Amino acid sequence: MRGALEALEEDDVTIDFLRYGVIAMTGYKREADLYNTVKNLTKTEKQAVSLATSLDDLASVYAATLSSDHASWNGYPAPARKALQVLNLLDIRPLRALVLAVAARVGPAEAAKTLKFLASLGVRLLTASSTRSASVETPLAETARKVYAGEVTAAAVVKRELSAVTPSDSAFSDAMKSAKVSNARLARYFLRSLELANSDDSEPYFIPNDDEVINLEHVLPKRPDGN
Repeated sequence: MRGALEALEEDDVTIDFLRYGVIAMTGYKREADLYNTVKNLTKTEKQAVSLATSLDDLASVYAATLSSDHASWNGYPAPARKALQVLNLLDIRPLRALVLAVAARVGPAEAAKTLKFLASLGVRLLTASSTRSASVETPLAETARKVYAGEVTAAAVVKRELSAVTPSDSAFSDAMKSAKVSNARLARYFLRSLELANSDDSEPYFIPNDDEVINLEHVLPKRPDGN
């Protein structure tokens, strides 16, 4: 497990992965609950070996979810990689367990559709500033558990499971009109997607392969001089 994770340049990657893996297996857990959860899952030698084996299998899948260039995606439709690029740009941590479960348990065709939906959901949640509340994290975690357990295997069902936490078109539109984005990379992504949509691009929400550097300009300077 550690070997699969060591190439990822993230702080606390082992603890983060362990939490997302446990969420996929058991449902929503706070980081503070992680120790007791693992303790309860490993009361016997057989349980300990089972959990360790599952985490070993999931570690390489987790590494793949953080890189759209990973060889694991070779057999998937192109939208899977494109959606993953967007998800990694958005970097919404509560979505990671669900993305992990989808990558581990859902077939390529449905996985591509599911990741595409999750990219859309991620943008809506970010714009509505509702990515960290328990009312959102708990349904995301429970859906991850259902996907990992094989109870949910289709993108349409994932979408239905998360309908209650998905901002409506009108709510999203209203939120976007007054959206404030402090992250320059996200600002470029939003503005570029709006421009591509205005140009009738068929996939304006994906990041183009020939992505060029976009400079953010301002109506007024960010640091005006005395004049």
